[in-house]
Amino acid sequence: MEQQQFTVGLTPESQSLLLNSVNKLLDTAIEEAVERASIQKRFVAQLELKKMFNIGADTLSELEKRGLRRIPLGKKVLYDLEEVAEIFNEMKI
Repeated sequence: MEQQQFTVGLTPESQSLLLNSVNKLLDTAIEEAVERASIQKRFVAQLELKKMFNIGADTLSELEKRGLRRIPLGKKVLYDLEEVAEIFNEMKI
């Protein structure tokens, strides 16, 4: 199937308005993508958390006793990295 092309004539003012609208849409899409990525990096699975900090089940259990909350998600358990950082800061000597 052959593609058809057409040209649209716009005044400089219309071109500017169109460009600004497209830029706003792109900015919004980028901000939403960054936000989604940030959320995904904020929460990690149990195994990831253990690997990330090179800790075992006993240490993880200790963190939970100190207030680290579990987020059950189906068969997975997630942890909030911000909470982990807060607990580590409280543990500083």
